[in-house]
Amino acid sequence: MKKKLNITTQFFLSHMLGTVISICAISVFIYIYISNILIERERASLEMMTENFMTQTDSAIRTLDDVSLNISYSNLIFNKINDYFASDLSINNDDFAALVQLFVALNGVNFNASQINVYGLKGQKVMVGTYTNTAIIDLEELDWIALADEAQGTKVISRPYATSTMISSNKVTMDYISVYRAYYDKYGRKCGYIETVQTCKNIFREIISYINANQGKNNAQIYIFDSSGGLIYPFKSSELPTTDLSAFYFNTLGEYPTQSAVTLQNQVTGEQELLTYTISTYTGWSYICVQKENVILEPVHTFRQILLFASAVLMMIAFFISYQMSRNLTRPIRQLLKTFHKTNLETLGSVKKYDMQSSFNEFDELNDAFNQMQKDLKFSMDALIETRQQELKSRSLALQSQINPHFYYNSLTTIIVLTENGQSEEVILFSKNLSAMMRYITNGNMQVVTLGAEISYIQKYLYCMKTRYQSSLNYEINVDATLYDESIPKLLIQPIVENAIKYGTNCDPPWRISLESEITEDKWSITVRDHGSGFTEAAMQTIHKRFETADKSIGMPELQINGMGMVNVYSRWRLFCGEEGFFHYGNHENGGAYVTIGQFIKTEE
Repeated sequence: MKKKLNITTQFFLSHMLGTVISICAISVFIYIYISNILIERERASLEMMTENFMTQTDSAIRTLDDVSLNISYSNLIFNKINDYFASDLSINNDDFAALVQLFVALNGVNFNASQINVYGLKGQKVMVGTYTNTAIIDLEELDWIALADEAQGTKVISRPYATSTMISSNKVTMDYISVYRAYYDKYGRKCGYIETVQTCKNIFREIISYINANQGKNNAQIYIFDSSGGLIYPFKSSELPTTDLSAFYFNTLGEYPTQSAVTLQNQVTGEQELLTYTISTYTGWSYICVQKENVILEPVHTFRQILLFASAVLMMIAFFISYQMSRNLTRPIRQLLKTFHKTNLETLGSVKKYDMQSSFNEFDELNDAFNQMQKDLKFSMDALIETRQQELKSRSLALQSQINPHFYYNSLTTIIVLTENGQSEEVILFSKNLSAMMRYITNGNMQVVTLGAEISYIQKYLYCMKTRYQSSLNYEINVDATLYDESIPKLLIQPIVENAIKYGTNCDPPWRISLESEITEDKWSITVRDHGSGFTEAAMQTIHKRFETADKSIGMPELQINGMGMVNVYSRWRLFCGEEGFFHYGNHENGGAYVTIGQFIKTEE
């Protein structure tokens, strides 16, 4: 037979092993935790940066679009440009000078567009801005004309393009983005086209500033695509990384349509990267920021070396402490074992507390905790027994409270009136319903019933009330039959209906009572609604306070026999369902009060 180790040796080995595992686990946890924090911070930073880039770029495009719209909606410009197009297109023409002044005024002192070009249907072209002139061109040579015609007056945004035609020297090539649109007269006839132009440096000012400020600092890569995958930024091929990954990143967007940030492995470089993106609802452009994960985690690599050294030191200290502790454990552990063996249901809470002969506070704390646990367990068991007693008492009280003598007095009076009127069939049906109700109430073997049985009882109850009030009372019951097999405490919904009749008839008839169900993926509910004056503010405050008192009580609160009330229903439903049940009440926006009870549906994990 294999020899067992003594408690001192076992404690030393187990404590040392536990310490080593704990140090390793904590070290790994700290490493992962800090890594996740860095990634999460970078994610938030990239998301904010992406959003800022989109906001600034959209604003620049919107500014161009606003200039274009102001021109297309200006009757004064419309008349002036028609007059000018009908002239000889001379730049010395007074009409041209007036037109230039109007364009400059609409463009604003900040030069919202660096260039404004207006085209006539016959190829007339007026250019105002960094290059001011006129020309006659062939519209068929412009590749954006068909897109502008198809847009029918809405904006068309170009991709970045390089040209030297907008600078008078024609020697410097710059990159631009244009906003095009066709413009129409008041009769809806197309009159020409408007082009507003801005330099790419102005459009992507925020992005360019970020790139310039972070050169050589492992800055994030930024890409902008149009809806068809065309690369908008970088607008110069020379600014692309050595390995062009733009196609890979654009294709990645289709794999994560519902996320704004993803961590992925770059299939081209094999590196882990953090990618954030957003899509502009104004331009339709996709904005992407990408940062390599090893750049994000660079601070962690230095920390890892420190962590390994600290872990080694902690293990050495743990070895020394474990050795010292293992020599003084036998006596207090045996005392605790003796206390454990004496503890059972009969002695729970009465076992004498030993004074630990140990130099370790942990044993004293363990001894105190065990004795406190005995007391708490004793209290919990007593409370559980009291709860069961209170529940049984409340069930009996709930059933008694439903036997409302006034209801039966009124029912007997109704039978007498029907008999005197010779309505024998109504008397028979009324009596059958009343008899069935009494059997349902007095059946003590059914404490839990199906929802279908409760609805059947409520139908009989409402029939009796309808017979009594005749045309003054109308009611509807629309409960989904799929809920009929749900289990509920007996007489749970009927008190709510009774209250609805009691307080919903405090106005001029006809009165209406409705009982409806609702089923969603995670819950079902039953709502009782009246069309009276609803809950008063004082009544709702009183109910709220009573619910708070019931929540703090063990079992169900003591109730009067003359009626269950909402607190009784709430308490019984809370005891029956626990955290899965819910209970709502209030006033409907269209008038009247409502009370809703329901239950969340358990899902299998």
